[in-house]
Amino acid sequence: MLAAHEALAVSAGDRITVLHRGRTVGEEARALYLELAGSRVPLAEEDLALLAALAAECAEGPQPERIPVRENRAVINKVALAGGRRCGRTR
Repeated sequence: MLAAHEALAVSAGDRITVLHRGRTVGEEARALYLELAGSRVPLAEEDLALLAALAAECAEGPQPERIPVRENRAVINKVALAGGRRCGRTR
């Protein structure tokens, strides 16, 4: 088994392709924050918790044009108030 594995690993070496390296952690976090905040569908509890954490980290950056789901607005406004900032857009 081990000999077959080594032969397979050697032959696979020329078949590896990097599809997407991704962006920096900060860029990925901001993109996820904007996506969750602007969602038109109510988020699950764990996603609302993630939105709150991202809202705290992304407070100084770009904000979504609209926050259509009131639960999302409530989470973002709660984080803003806790941080001593003015609340964002309401609709």
